[in-house]
Amino acid sequence: MVYSRYGQVFKEIRNDKGLPMSYFENIGIARSVLSRFENGHVGIRFATLDIMLQEMNVSLAEYELMLNNFSMDFQEEFILEVEEADYAKDIKKLQELYVTARDSGYHWFAIMAKARFSHLSLPEVEALLDFLGSIKQYGYLQICLVYFTIDNLETNNIIEILSRFEQKSKNYYDIFKYRRRILQVAYRASIILDFRGEKRLSDFILKICNRKKITHDLFITQLSHLAHAIHDYCFGDSIQANEEIECCLNNFEKLDSKQVSDYYREKIKILKNKS
Repeated sequence: MVYSRYGQVFKEIRNDKGLPMSYFENIGIARSVLSRFENGHVGIRFATLDIMLQEMNVSLAEYELMLNNFSMDFQEEFILEVEEADYAKDIKKLQELYVTARDSGYHWFAIMAKARFSHLSLPEVEALLDFLGSIKQYGYLQICLVYFTIDNLETNNIIEILSRFEQKSKNYYDIFKYRRRILQVAYRASIILDFRGEKRLSDFILKICNRKKITHDLFITQLSHLAHAIHDYCFGDSIQANEEIECCLNNFEKLDSKQVSDYYREKIKILKNKS
């Protein structure tokens, strides 16, 4: 049954907390519904599940890690370290993270790190696409995996993943942490496609992002402005767009994200040298 693992893990947490099924009736979850969920007969919307977990002082991220038998500290710290090393262009650190994950048996974490300092091999890309294609509903692991590996993929593979991405991650849009990372994936994909001259595809992604953007997150707001400015530089008024790009990069520095600014400044320099 598709939902059996979700319900099983939830039941384990509830029992560990010593909570009866009736505990969740105060938030509108009937015992009969909870019983069917815990026994794998039905699913529960992730937004509702998040509320239920909060009632037990458990985060959705912790729950997801239990689903995948991962250590909370390992996943959170590893993803953060990969991202920081990537922005800092610290190849040695990325290589160390790759070896650590590989030797610990965390294959997909190793792939995340490797993708940031080296091209993935064809068998690795094929295995990645098979893995992502086999997942019915993306969790934070899969979302981050797409984020770190997407520029290793051919354009047709990016299109294939993104065509399913919205559907496979839709249950997370109401949760800030997940929605933030989903938008980071989309903006990164848009910029990659701009660099490859894929105007129509990049247009499509940016239009979707405009419907789902987070207006109160300054970092994501600047990332959105930067993605649109790069798009305009590639396909519109390059002089005006260049001014907007500089403004965005300066704003990243004001947000204490100088490494992010330097990272994209280097990427844009490569783009300008090609044009």
